Amino acid sequence: MEIRNAADHCRTGNEVIAVGQGLRDDVNVPGVTLDESILRVVIVRAVSYTHLDVYKRQVRTLHGVDLAPQMLNEARRNVPDAQFSQYDGRTLPFASDSFDVVIAICVLHHVPVPDQPRFLAEIHRVTVPGGLIAIFEHNPNNPLTRRAVRGCELDLGVILLSAGDVERLLADVGAGLVGHEYFLFTPLGGRLGATVDRWFRRIPLGGQHVVLAAASESIPS
Repeated sequence: MEIRNAADHCRTGNEVIAVGQGLRDDVNVPGVTLDESILRVVIVRAVSYTHLDVYKRQVRTLHGVDLAPQMLNEARRNVPDAQFSQYDGRTLPFASDSFDVVIAICVLHHVPVPDQPRFLAEIHRVTVPGGLIAIFEHNPNNPLTRRAVRGCELDLGVILLSAGDVERLLADVGAGLVGHEYFLFTPLGGRLGATVDRWFRRIPLGGQHVVLAAASESIPS
C-alpha cells in the first residue's frame, strides 16, 4: 500500500479516532484523507484542543477522550458540537473494532516505556481489521526537536522514539506496517511549508515523523 494512498481503503461509513495533541492547522495527515461525509474523529490525551474545530469542519462527528477533566471541560467549551469522554490511561472507552482510522499525535513518548506496548495494543484493539493506524512522534534525529524537547517542562524525562522504534512496537501488537515519512522541515506554514515537507519526506531529519500501519484481524497474545 502506498503511504500517500494509505487511506484509500476507507469506504462510506468509516470512523476515525485520533489520539494525541493534534496537528498544526496547516499540516495535513500524510496518507489520511478526511471526508466530512463519512468520518468520525476522536482525540485522546490532547494537550491543546485549539485544533479540534479544524477537525470538526472535516468530519461527520467528532469525539474526544482525555485523562484530565479540566481539558475535557475546555474542549467542550471550544467545540460544543463534539462529544467528549474521560480516559483512564489504560483502556480506551470503546468496543473492539470501532474505528477505521486511529491517529495518535505526539503521545507515545509520554507513555512510560513498559506501558507503550499496552497503549498501542489498545489502539490496535479499537481499529477495525484493515483499518489505518497513524502514529506521529517527535523525531530524535532532528537537533532542533531535541533542543525543544529538553526545554519543555511537559517533556521532562521523556525518551523520544525513532520511526523504527514505533514500527517495531506496532509490529509487536500485530499491525501490518505500511511505511513512514518525515515532516516539519521548516517553520513555514501553509502551502510552502507543505511543499517543502513533500519534497523531503523521505529524509530522516524532519521535526516529526509519522508511521502508518494496518490493523490485523487479531492482536497476538
